[in-house]
Amino acid sequence: MLKLAIADDQNIMRNGLAQLIGDCPDIEIIQLAENGRKLIDQIQESKEIPHVVLMDIEMPGLNGFETTRILKKRYPKVQILFLTTHEGSSFVETAISQGGSGYLSKDEDIEIVIEAIREVHEKGYYFNENLSFKMIQEFLNSGKINPLRLKKNILSPKEIEFTTLLCQEKTDREIAELMGLSLNTALTYRKNIMKKIGTNKSIGIVIWAIKNKIFSV
Repeated sequence: MLKLAIADDQNIMRNGLAQLIGDCPDIEIIQLAENGRKLIDQIQESKEIPHVVLMDIEMPGLNGFETTRILKKRYPKVQILFLTTHEGSSFVETAISQGGSGYLSKDEDIEIVIEAIREVHEKGYYFNENLSFKMIQEFLNSGKINPLRLKKNILSPKEIEFTTLLCQEKTDREIAELMGLSLNTALTYRKNIMKKIGTNKSIGIVIWAIKNKIFSV
C-alpha cells in the first residue's frame, strides 16, 4: 500500500485531493497538513513515514521548499511531488534542487495527479513532456534525480537507434524516415521500448537513455 501525505494551505484543495485520491484502493492517505511544520509534526507524532508527499510550495510557517529540505534530511527515502500554481523552469529547478522528485501544475486532471503519485513511488521521478531534455540531463548528472529500477542491455540495436533519435527530439515520422521504417513500425518500436523500460511517456525513455549513457545532450 502506497502511503501518501498531502501538504497544502488551502482547505478546499487539501480536502478535495484527499477525497478524490482516497478512492484509490492502492493509496492510503496518512497525513493531511496545512503547512510544512504541521506535516513534520504529524509524521513525528504518528511515527508513520509516507512514501510520497504531495507538496504545495507557498504555505505559511514553513513553505514547500523548506519542508522538503527537512524531510529529505530526516527521511531520505520519502519522495516529494510538488503540486503548485507556479510554472516555469526556475521553479522546477528549485524544486528538484531541494530534493523533489516531480513537479505538477494544479491545473492537471486528478487522473494525472494519481498517475504521478504512483510513478514517483515506483520509479523515483515524475515529469511531464514539457521538461526540456537538457534540463533532464542536468538533473541526472548532478544526482538531483535518481531514477529507480533501471534495466541495462534490454533494448535491441534498432531500439537503441530509435531511442537515440527520440532523444534528439525527432518526431515519430522523422524517425521512421531516418530508419527506413513505416510510421506504424516506428510507433511499434516506441510502444515496445516503453514496455521494456517500464514507462508510458516519451520523457521516461529520455531519462532512461541519459541515465544509461545511451544519449548525451
